Amino acid sequence: MPGSKCLDRYLPAKCLVQMMMNYKSQYAAIALFSGGLDSLLVIKWMQKSGYIVYPVYFLTPYMPIERALESAAANNIDLIVRDISKEHMEMMQDPQIVFGKHMNPCIDCHALMFKMAGDMLEELGAHYLVSGEVVGQRPMSQRKDAMNRVGKLSGYRDLLVRPLSQKLLRDTKPILENWVDKADMLDISGRGRYRQLALAQELGIKNFPAPAGGCLLTDRNYSLRLKDLMQHKQTDLLNMELLKYGRHFRLSHS
Repeated sequence: MPGSKCLDRYLPAKCLVQMMMNYKSQYAAIALFSGGLDSLLVIKWMQKSGYIVYPVYFLTPYMPIERALESAAANNIDLIVRDISKEHMEMMQDPQIVFGKHMNPCIDCHALMFKMAGDMLEELGAHYLVSGEVVGQRPMSQRKDAMNRVGKLSGYRDLLVRPLSQKLLRDTKPILENWVDKADMLDISGRGRYRQLALAQELGIKNFPAPAGGCLLTDRNYSLRLKDLMQHKQTDLLNMELLKYGRHFRLSHS
C-alpha cells in the first residue's frame, strides 16, 4: 500500500504531502471495521483503487474485539480503536427505531457508529465515511430503506459511501463532488456471498471469520440478562462484562 508507514492518526505535513502524491484522491475516508469479511473487503478494495482509508473499530461490551484485532493483523490493517460503550448504552436506553428479535437495535447501532465516525472526520483529516454494508444482505438493517434511515439518524447521510453496493444506491456528496469515482464502486446485493469470496481471493484477504454475527445482543440468554440489568439500572461496565459468564439469578430483598 503506497505510503503505508504514514497512515497514522497524527499526520505530519511532510508525510501528508507524500500520501497525496501516491493516492488517486486527496480526500480520505474513515472506514467502519468489524473484523468481518465485508469490512475487510471495503478497506482493501478502496486502498487498491487508490483511496486513503482510516479503519476504525468501535469497542462496545457486546462485540468481541479479538476477531477484529486478528483480522486486522492478518491483513496488515492499521486499526484505530475507540471505546463507545457509554454512548452505546445511552442509545440502548432509548433507541429511535426498534429492537430486533432480542436486544439488538441494529439500525440505531449502525447509525451511532456512523455518527461517532463522522465526529472523527476533522480529527483525522478525513472527508467521508465508508462501510461494508451490502444491499439486501441482512433483513433488518440492510434493506435500502433501512440503510437510508441509518444515514438520516447518523446526521452524516450525505457523506456515506457503501462501496460494495454503491452503484445500486443514491449518489452522495463524495460521488457527486468526484472525491470518489463511481466507476470504482461495486453492485453487490443479496444474501449470497460468492462475489465477496471471489473478491477476497483476488485481494489476497485471509483469516476472516464466518458470516455468523458475533454480537451478543442477538443472543437470547444474554439479552434476557441485559434487559434485567437495564430494568434495575445496574448497567455499569463491570456488570456488563459479568453478563457474559455463568448463570445469573436475581434474589428477592424479602
